[in-house]
Amino acid sequence: MSKEEPSVSTPAEEHIEKRKKTKKRGSQADKSELRHVNTGDSEEVNTNRDSKIDGVKKKSSTKLKANGSEEASSHLEAKEKRSRSTAREPSGSDTGEREGEQSLEKEGKKEKRKRKESEDVLQGASTERKKKRKREDTEKVEGADDAPEAQTQRSKKSKNKTGLPDPAEEASLSAQAQKALSYAFVQFRKPSKWKFQKARQNWIIRNWATENIPDSQMPLVLRYLSNVQGNIRENLTKTCVSIISTETPAGLSVVTESNDNQNENEMTQRTNITANLMKLERAKALLAALENKAGFD
Repeated sequence: MSKEEPSVSTPAEEHIEKRKKTKKRGSQADKSELRHVNTGDSEEVNTNRDSKIDGVKKKSSTKLKANGSEEASSHLEAKEKRSRSTAREPSGSDTGEREGEQSLEKEGKKEKRKRKESEDVLQGASTERKKKRKREDTEKVEGADDAPEAQTQRSKKSKNKTGLPDPAEEASLSAQAQKALSYAFVQFRKPSKWKFQKARQNWIIRNWATENIPDSQMPLVLRYLSNVQGNIRENLTKTCVSIISTETPAGLSVVTESNDNQNENEMTQRTNITANLMKLERAKALLAALENKAGFD
């Protein structure tokens, strides 16, 4: 028999063999990858299953806790009810303390009431005092305004050393005459308190020759007017001179010799003559005072 000779592979055959081997290797790698993928999926499934089991366990535990908290809360409520019931039923010492507190409160209220009453009494007394003071003040003011007798009493207490008549003692004077003549009197009685008042002086100048000023107050008027200065003094001098030159005492005999059954015209004439005679006498006296001669008698 003839020995078989070893086959010699060509390059083409070698290339085919290599391709077969690479295909074989690729199939094995694919199988291993598939195996690895299958194992990964099983692990994910296992983890999901474990998470579900854990959630169920947590829910059950929370339920158990909730049940326990409810039991605990019910237990606490029962305890509070018992403590309230015990608080509502005080012991003997507590009742004694409360009675003592109530008695103290009553005593405090009584003291407050007494204090308030005493304060009311004091306030009433103070208001009475205030009312009394008001009454006294009003009486004083009214007495000062409407009581010339009080003024005369005061003037009598302090002696009048001026030698002039005090207008406060003249009851027949009008209100305006009283004010004007009192103003003139203060100039000689209390010079430090005297203040010039034009209205009062003008009233005296207008009325020195009228019946508004009685003869008893003429010494005061003459002394006051003898001290005036300036144009007022000159005008008074002219007035006195004109009265003396126009008025004559001739009518006096006519008045005394007239019959008792004279008519109204004669009566008015008589009054006019009397007034003119008074003017004449006062004008002479004032002119003498202004010229620093003898005063009015």
